[in-house]
Amino acid sequence: MLLALAFAGPSAAVEIVSGGARGPGVVSIADGSAALGGPDCTCRYFGVNYRLGETVCLRSPEGPRLARCSMVLNNTTWETLDRSCPTSARAPMTLAAAPLCLPGG
Repeated sequence: MLLALAFAGPSAAVEIVSGGARGPGVVSIADGSAALGGPDCTCRYFGVNYRLGETVCLRSPEGPRLARCSMVLNNTTWETLDRSCPTSARAPMTLAAAPLCLPGG
């Protein structure tokens, strides 16, 4: 496998890896982005895989919170959002809509 490291400036590095038997090479930039594709990174929650950018409702000590699957330092993580999970509530039953039980009927 060929591995070369080239510097495009004091803070940017580009890594070029030949694909060999795995297919075409991948160009990886130090900021975490990749050209020509890369692995399918996912986050897991209760045994289910979620792709980068997808949101779920996670349980937290502050109650249910929305969280987005994201990357931090080449690792997937759940980034909690500033809003709580959307909820729905049942409308209270009115007397007119309540089923009536009549004696003998």
